[in-house]
Parts: sequence; structure tokens; C-alpha cells
Amino acid sequence: MMARLGGDMLATVFEMSYFLWTALAFALIVMSFFLLFIWNVNWKQRRMRALSLLFGMPPRYMLWIAQAMVREAFIISVVVFRLNMNAAFLMFFTGLVLIGLFARGGGFGKALFDLVNSAAIAAALIVTNILWVFLNEIRNDVSILVIYILISVFVSVYNLYFGIKDLGDLFERDV
Repeated sequence: MMARLGGDMLATVFEMSYFLWTALAFALIVMSFFLLFIWNVNWKQRRMRALSLLFGMPPRYMLWIAQAMVREAFIISVVVFRLNMNAAFLMFFTGLVLIGLFARGGGFGKALFDLVNSAAIAAALIVTNILWVFLNEIRNDVSILVIYILISVFVSVYNLYFGIKDLGDLFERDV
């Protein structure tokens, strides 16, 4: 039993390395986007006014933005690398959700909405995990693969949409 537990922990640590590489790539892409965004910019242009929203932002909001980017990188790494959604990954996801709830604020209604969205995302990630295991071990079928791909794309876009929507809400509240 102990050898199996150690092997599972090692596999989880190995799978977490995929997430770390994805997070690093995601951070480099975002940094490149911001560098291109401010390239040859004038202080009176609209692009500079959009970037000025980040300056003077409360630390809670910056924490929420960082959490949202890490969460998107986590979901993309789970979907792309077909990581096993075990207890360690669910606890990490739950930690990201709790950090987001703390940093965001917005009252009970918004917190409940975020919890329901996060539960839907976690359930969809578990369903993709079940579909992948079914596809590999029980029945190799194209229709199951198509369903897996559609759910994976949906989860990624769903999280990205609500992240961008919440970011817009933060900017509106801050202005």
C-alpha cells in the first residue's frame, strides 16, 4: 500500500510539471502581448489609458487577476495534457477558487455564482477525465473522442469567458 501511495504521489508531481510549463508559457504569452500592446505608444492614446487601469489597482484585484491567469493555465494544461483529476489537482483547483473568492469580493450573490461556475468547471474536468479513461481502456470510439474534444474546448472557453467578464467587472468597479 505504501509503495503504491508513493508511486501515485510521484505521478502527481510529474503531472504537475506539465501545469508548471503551461503556466510559464501562458505568462510569457501574456507578457509578450503587453509588450506588443505598449510598443510605440503615446501617453494620450486609448491603449495607454487601458493600461493605466492596472496602475494603482488595489492588491486584492491584482491577486484576483493572477489567480484567474493561473486558473486558465491550469485548465488548459489539464485539457491539453489529459492530466488525471485526482485529489491533489482538485485541492489545487479548490485553492484557486478560494483565493479568487477572497480577492474578488462582490457580495454573497457573486460568490455563489463563482462557486457554481467553479463547480461546473470541476465537474466538466472530471467528466473529461472519465471520458478519456473510457476511451483508452474500454472502447475506442470516434464519437467519444469528439465528445471529449467538445467538452474540453467548452471548458477552456467557458473559463476564459467568465474570466474576461469578471475582469471587466473589476475594471468598472475600480474606475
